[in-house]
Amino acid sequence: MRNILITGSTGYVATNLCNWLQKDSEKYSCDCISVRDTHWKQLNFSSYDVVVHTAAIVHQKESKLDIEIYRKINTELTLELAIKAKSSGVKQFIFMSTMAVYGLEGKIYQPVVISEETPCKPNTFYGISKLEAEKGLLALEDENFRVAIVRPPMIYGPNCPGNYARLRWLALHWPIYPDIENERSMIYIDNLCMMIEDIIRQSYTGVLLVQDVEYVSTKCVLKEISLYHCRKLYFSKFLGAVVKLLAKYISLRIINKFYGSLFYNNPENNVCSLSIRFSKIK
Repeated sequence: MRNILITGSTGYVATNLCNWLQKDSEKYSCDCISVRDTHWKQLNFSSYDVVVHTAAIVHQKESKLDIEIYRKINTELTLELAIKAKSSGVKQFIFMSTMAVYGLEGKIYQPVVISEETPCKPNTFYGISKLEAEKGLLALEDENFRVAIVRPPMIYGPNCPGNYARLRWLALHWPIYPDIENERSMIYIDNLCMMIEDIIRQSYTGVLLVQDVEYVSTKCVLKEISLYHCRKLYFSKFLGAVVKLLAKYISLRIINKFYGSLFYNNPENNVCSLSIRFSKIK
């Protein structure tokens, strides 16, 4: 049996991951803790084989916060946890990072593809602080302390917060949308939990880019949400043409964020439910 400590007790990923692993109580024993205060520092980590760090500051308006707040939580706290885990004899540290470390947004006219060679150039406090944490973690790695860094794209699933919650709100409150087909990397919460379990089981290390096998369009997500809630949405080709025309001459972040194509490169034909790739930090 592997004893696993998960941080972020009230977080979406942590809650779902803990529930996922506890389904197999013969293989895994899970504790989920909060790191909002300093109580975790008195906790004995020596009984754990794996620490999965999901706690972070995210989905905040950066204009109202200083980058040092992001660094304190997403970088410094992460490294404090990792140092404590390593000194306590924990064998593996899994860090939930983000696609935002690349600093890229989708484009309507030109798909933006992320591969192993894509350099990291974060342009948000969130992305910058996560990348700094990644670099610090890899500096701690040795043969007795294995580090796995997971960079998921947008996570979706029941009651999911963040960008998916915004799409859900739109699908439930706005009836008409531009008819635009795009492709984006996303990952369903159960698939993410499955992948983290595999990382634990196989003791993977390095940087891992995870996603659902099939790319997803914004239009498809809106349609699925509306169908589930028995709502009718309308997709206008005329409105789609107008949006595309605007995007051709004006770089509007909100348009690119919703309708641009942005995805991890997936050249292989995978037979599993997820794509996984290993790379060095760039």
